[in-house]
Amino acid sequence: MNNLINLRTLESIDKDASIIAAKLFLQQYEFWHLQRSSYESWNTPTHLKSPIDKTSTEKVAKVYLECELRTKTLESMKLTNENLSFLADVLNLRYIKRYKIKKACEVLAESHNLDYCGERSFNRYQKDALWKFAQACPYNLLIKKNNY
Repeated sequence: MNNLINLRTLESIDKDASIIAAKLFLQQYEFWHLQRSSYESWNTPTHLKSPIDKTSTEKVAKVYLECELRTKTLESMKLTNENLSFLADVLNLRYIKRYKIKKACEVLAESHNLDYCGERSFNRYQKDALWKFAQACPYNLLIKKNNY
């Protein structure tokens, strides 16, 4: 219960800083995914001796966890409601699939039957999506306001 945020606590959250934290967190997906792919390529029957020894199992587990934190949070957002599903798609296109904004706009418009999705609208969707992701992610991305 301590990990859950109540509405009073939400008022003490720095929304802009939390959005930046979520963006940085999602941008790291490419690194973790590359690490995961590398481990998986060594875990095949064609490789007789893997460079991964038993002492690095914790590292491999961390790599898998880092990937899953990002993808599973997006999956849970998709299952919550139509609006969050749309926002999860925005983040998936930008940070998991690594599409440029123009390509992401085209795919988003096509997949959600929109007449058009401009870059400015996409940026607004992305900012909202990052805020929702920061709230949904089990890794604490919510940054408290500095009250000096």
